[in-house]
Amino acid sequence: MKFKIYLILFLVLLLIVFVLQNTQPVNFTFLFFSFKITQVLLLFLTFALGLIVGILLTDFLKKRKDESNSSENN
Repeated sequence: MKFKIYLILFLVLLLIVFVLQNTQPVNFTFLFFSFKITQVLLLFLTFALGLIVGILLTDFLKKRKDESNSSENN
């Protein structure tokens, strides 16, 4: 139990260091839109988008596999 708490505290500390080192603004351009955003926010949004796409893709492929298995059984 204590190991988990120490691990979480260590990861939170690493996250704080990461955020503090990546606060500089960067230009973000997508199609016709361009704006400034902090680097850490851009990295977080990119990670979140990748996570969402990965979850949706995994769910889609699992449903597709289940459908093909059920059609083979009939």
